[in-house]
Amino acid sequence: MDKAGILSRPTLAAVPWACADAGITGTCRRKAIACAALSPSVNSHLSYDPITLREVRVSDLELLRAHRNDPGTRVWLENSDEISATQQAEWYRLGGSKGVRIAVLAGADVGLSRISMDAAGGVALVGLDIFRPYRGKALAKSVFYATCNAAMAAGAKDLALWVFWDNRYAVRVYSAQGFAIDASEPVKWFVRQFPQESHPAPHAYIKMTRRS
Repeated sequence: MDKAGILSRPTLAAVPWACADAGITGTCRRKAIACAALSPSVNSHLSYDPITLREVRVSDLELLRAHRNDPGTRVWLENSDEISATQQAEWYRLGGSKGVRIAVLAGADVGLSRISMDAAGGVALVGLDIFRPYRGKALAKSVFYATCNAAMAAGAKDLALWVFWDNRYAVRVYSAQGFAIDASEPVKWFVRQFPQESHPAPHAYIKMTRRS
């Protein structure tokens, strides 16, 4: 295990789940996982709130830092370290906000949208966060829908993301937009203590993709 808390990177065959739809077989070591959550078909019956995405402003930096340092946010991030105001300002100065947008609903800033484009490969790495006051309001699917649309409009042919398998709600949101486990990418393992857990333990961090 290195300083970031990452463990070994086994192949998908070693991940504790089983799903024939994803091309994976094996025995679930910790809990049963429904294959239906991984369906690659887009749910055309979902409805979406009218989310707009705007650029990050200097005045947003403290909001972004507070959100980034919230333990409820950090536990789900690949890099879970806190950041200082100086680090946040340097991130902005160096153009770190280029791939980040603020998600807005009815004039309120409700979350973040992330799009990192690989122009040569035509792939966009996407993601989202919902700010704490707006969590539990079923906004993730709308923000993610807007994020995927923005990435495609920017020229992406395929979309990809990373997510902790234990974040079942997020996995369902992504699956509803046509994402499925990328069996070609080794799984990462990070030590985390998620809500409802009594102690830190290794958790699978998986890649999901949506191909055109």
